[in-house]
Amino acid sequence: MKRFLATAIAILTLTGTSALAQTTYPDNPAGRHLKAFIEAFNTGDRGKWTTFINEHVRPGGRTLEQRLQTYGELFTDFGGFDLHRINPGASDLSVTGLYKVRNQNSESEWTEISPICDSVAPHLVVGIRFAPSQPPLDLPDRALTDAEISDHLLKVLDERSKGDRFSGTLLVARGDKVIAQGAWGEASQRYNVPNNIETKFNLGSMNKMFTALAIGQLVEKGKLRFDSKLGEILTDYPDKDAVAKVTVSHLLTHTSGIGDFFSEEFDKNANLIYTLSDFLPFITDKPLGFEPGTEMSYSNGGFIVLGLIVEKVSGQNYFDYIRENIYKLAGMVNSDHYDLEIPIENLAIGYTRMTPSGPQEGQRRENYYRHPPRGGGSAGGGYSTAIDLHRYARALRDDKLVSRAIRDSLWTAHSQMGPDIGYGYGFGVERMDGGYLSVGHNGGAPGISASFHYFPELDLTVAALANYDMVAESTARLAIRLALHGLPPNAMAN
Repeated sequence: MKRFLATAIAILTLTGTSALAQTTYPDNPAGRHLKAFIEAFNTGDRGKWTTFINEHVRPGGRTLEQRLQTYGELFTDFGGFDLHRINPGASDLSVTGLYKVRNQNSESEWTEISPICDSVAPHLVVGIRFAPSQPPLDLPDRALTDAEISDHLLKVLDERSKGDRFSGTLLVARGDKVIAQGAWGEASQRYNVPNNIETKFNLGSMNKMFTALAIGQLVEKGKLRFDSKLGEILTDYPDKDAVAKVTVSHLLTHTSGIGDFFSEEFDKNANLIYTLSDFLPFITDKPLGFEPGTEMSYSNGGFIVLGLIVEKVSGQNYFDYIRENIYKLAGMVNSDHYDLEIPIENLAIGYTRMTPSGPQEGQRRENYYRHPPRGGGSAGGGYSTAIDLHRYARALRDDKLVSRAIRDSLWTAHSQMGPDIGYGYGFGVERMDGGYLSVGHNGGAPGISASFHYFPELDLTVAALANYDMVAESTARLAIRLALHGLPPNAMAN
């Protein structure tokens, strides 16, 4: 389940409420696929799942057994879905359903599900997107004031915290002005230490943005190219097929074919991993999953390789480079890849109900022994605060980290994951309700949940950090939905 968590919510995925919402599936490819998936999934029957996969999913990529294993993990977590609302998309290949989760022990009470359809007939499913959501909102037919947004958020999170469904921080800002912020739950349940707005939380995969920015800085200095081959930089990289075919761009967009480092063997040795090179045996022990550039498959291993490229080209240790060239430039004074074997002030302990077989009832467990001492390196696992992430958003806005031209390259969707949803160079890229551009990243693993969204056309920042499983994204989604509610369509959108 850990590997599913680390990849399933790592990409920015948000869908707004459509005025055309209905409770029946549309009679088009997307609607038929979604209806068939829900009907099969809710049975919990591997035979029904197999039939759905054979009839509705495009062959290739993952094996049938791998898909069935993922369905089993999802079923353990969610227990099935009850339809509340269907939001038809702009075409026959786009639809989103809002569902109430049946498993009351799941960290997600509501979720949005969208099939990603092949653009080529017969438009089979190439992926299914899950996004944590919130209950339907009863909002006035106008934009909300900042005070109304803040009041609503604080009320909801107070209730969720009292029900032990949220522990973390939230910050919403327009430009330099913070319009809502707060902290809930405890950084340490063992010692009854409450979270505060400056508490440091594990970012999970959110760190991929910082790795991409480091690559962008080196490109800007002429020390690297986005189309540089891996073999031009890491001449001693052990996978010769990757050396010849994989480019920096492939690595940044998860289209390299390099896989993940999570495995049973990795789990046995996680506490011995301190450097980026320590990850290599768990990455290069398997061939490329596909021809580079032909598919997209979320790759933590690829971002480890990017970190090694940063080290080789810059001549610095990756952690030192990010500290000096990202955090320091952005004024992020409480952000780093901390060595968790050394006590760190005001750092949140992660709490999880996740086990290898899915979520379990009862007391959450500390996640200290589930992650390497310095996290996932250039693939994730650093720490930051909601306040620092607001500073980071302003640094991006003011071109303090990279030039605007490089930043625009990072924020361009180089691969697509669905209608209006793409992945740039280390950033999730999406056009939200009203056509407003959202860039950022999220992250998750047992006891780790983080979400960062920046809307450049609105200069709006939303940062949610948590030390519970899978709760930050739904919290951020609520804040975004409130902030965008009632705004006129974006004239800058294509």
